[in-house]
Amino acid sequence: AMNRSQDEKALRRRGMMIAIAGIVSVTPDAVLVRWASHLGAGRLAIVFFKMLSAFSFTIAWVMISEGRTMATPKRLALRCRGGVRYMVGAMVVQALVSIHYPVALLLTYAANVVLLSSLQPVWSALLGWFFLHDPLPVRTLIALVGSVVAVLLMFAPRIVSSQDQHGSSSNDLGMVIAIGLGLGMSAYVLLARTASLKSPDVPLTLASALGALLGALIVAVFTAFTDGSLARGVSPMFFLVMAIDGVCSGSIFIAFSIAPRYIPGVQIGLLSLLEVILGPIWVLIIYNERPPLFTLIGGTVLVLTVTGHEYAGLRAEAVHSRRATANVVTSSPRPSSVELAIADAKKHRPLTAIDDAEFE
Repeated sequence: AMNRSQDEKALRRRGMMIAIAGIVSVTPDAVLVRWASHLGAGRLAIVFFKMLSAFSFTIAWVMISEGRTMATPKRLALRCRGGVRYMVGAMVVQALVSIHYPVALLLTYAANVVLLSSLQPVWSALLGWFFLHDPLPVRTLIALVGSVVAVLLMFAPRIVSSQDQHGSSSNDLGMVIAIGLGLGMSAYVLLARTASLKSPDVPLTLASALGALLGALIVAVFTAFTDGSLARGVSPMFFLVMAIDGVCSGSIFIAFSIAPRYIPGVQIGLLSLLEVILGPIWVLIIYNERPPLFTLIGGTVLVLTVTGHEYAGLRAEAVHSRRATANVVTSSPRPSSVELAIADAKKHRPLTAIDDAEFE
């Protein structure tokens, strides 16, 4: 039992390290998108080359990781066939999130994007309740109320007046997209969780790579029909920036494909708050982009709400684990009165010739 407990702790540590690595890696994303925009690139060019870079990085990761397990292309194809719906769902979600994240960063403040997308844990709880019939605890209902209050505070300047520093219509659209991003990431975690339970051999990391490629193809087709050019007027530095940003974006989806195997969604949601803190700090340091007062107030309420929700979830899981352990101990078979009497008789029996022989 002790070895099993140590193995479980080691697996949890592995899952936490994977999640932290992916989340920290994606924090410079907002800065890199701003940088690409300042280099003269348009929104479609940023999305296309970012997705192309993310695909290249993720598919390289798949080839390296699958090569270690000596998985042949035929065997990999069989694993994909075992969970086609999870593969397709992960691809579509990855493509949509990948397309809209940089668009949201270009439409509104980076703080708005990372704060509103941090609603992912609340969305995850609701999706788990709706699709997997998970219980919907009171803490999630309270978190929903707190999240609504926080979002209303962030939209307060637009609600009170039509004036906004960042452009009212584009700012609103960017904030709505950011809310959808959190929902999309929740759907991806739900798919990863379901696949790990029902089809554990499905290579979701490959689905993430193909999703990035799908996003790039969608942008390329749209650009072709609008007679646009993806690389017109951009400097060579732009391609280096997009290569780095693709690695950042690919890292988070690789981490979110692997981490749910080892740790629950509430821990991933709590660790995701690192991006909420670090992302706007990078933009503030490099571009001196200061979010509005209502964003800071609403963001504080939102961070406290999500942190309280996730911390309460961890406490509930710890209590449940302790109760389960106690039930196992108390349910172990106890010796009967006859067995106790025989054991007591053996303990106090007089020495016999057989016992003397044993001592000799």
